[in-house]
Amino acid sequence: MPLKPVEPAPWFNRKFCRNVRSNTGSSFISFDRFASMQFTSTILCVDDDVDDLLFLQEAIRSQGRTFEIMQLKDGEEALEFLQQAKSSGQFPCLIIMDINMPKMDGKKAVELIKLDETLSKIPLIIFTTSSSITDKRFFELYQVQYITKPHNYASFSGKVAEMLAYCGI
Repeated sequence: MPLKPVEPAPWFNRKFCRNVRSNTGSSFISFDRFASMQFTSTILCVDDDVDDLLFLQEAIRSQGRTFEIMQLKDGEEALEFLQQAKSSGQFPCLIIMDINMPKMDGKKAVELIKLDETLSKIPLIIFTTSSSITDKRFFELYQVQYITKPHNYASFSGKVAEMLAYCGI
């Protein structure tokens, strides 16, 4: 079945990339022109499990790119951080969030982020141990990518590499 073309996300900036046609005829977006440049960006990691946050931080740093990593423990803290980001105009390039957290869980946080016209443009990925079909369907409604955390480091690191592509650098 051929892939349907999709419109880029509203946050996507076309001036930093170019369309490339592969030898198989498929089209994809390349950031290779900027591979030698060093960009510093913030990734917001929201998870109440300290071990998961450390594991995620190590996997991000192992990718060989420079990111500032902001670690928060629940959706309430994430929304406070994002409201401050709105005030300053300095947004994270990516939000990686768990579902099950105290105070405000990932579902409620995603609902509130997606209701905000500005915040809804930030790429957001749910990265969780849950493999619930109900959870997956919930996040599909909000057009949020849902990734189940792998159990080994190689797979975990591979998933992190895929997520970092959302930063566009």
